[in-house]
Amino acid sequence: MDLGESVEQAAHREVREELEIDIELGPLLGVYSRSDDRVALIVFEARAVGEPRVTAEAIEVRAFSPAELPWSELAFWSTERALRDALEVSRDRIGDRDSR
Repeated sequence: MDLGESVEQAAHREVREELEIDIELGPLLGVYSRSDDRVALIVFEARAVGEPRVTAEAIEVRAFSPAELPWSELAFWSTERALRDALEVSRDRIGDRDSR
């Protein structure tokens, strides 16, 4: 996050910098931190507007189904936590829709 920037503005900027796309920002998914780490990760749900591109920040871009996610290859513990939370939210929404 840059000085003078809201967390929502930072989310838009980071995605533009890393994937060269815009997003439609959704609700807050979670805040991830550890007591032994100086980083706090704030994660929102979002919908991509356009196709993500390979950039200097993202040297490989691929889509995965939930069953195909390469859990052992994720670089950060926080990425795994956020993905697991996102999948749970998605499953809950599908379950809510199915129960109507």
